[in-house]
Amino acid sequence: MTEKNCPVCNHILKDNCFIKDSGVASLSYLELIIKDDNLKKTTHELKCRYCPNCGHVELYIDLK
Repeated sequence: MTEKNCPVCNHILKDNCFIKDSGVASLSYLELIIKDDNLKKTTHELKCRYCPNCGHVELYIDLK
């Protein structure tokens, strides 16, 4: 990951975290499902970053 600054306080965001679905006993990875005009679905793992200074959280997907 390239370093990204927090849009709130300009500190460097950390990505040593994950999103947990507390409703499931085992660890699960949430996915973003994108549908195109032909209703074809593409799934991407939902990732997150946070700011240790102000608490700002971002959700993102890696399109690479």
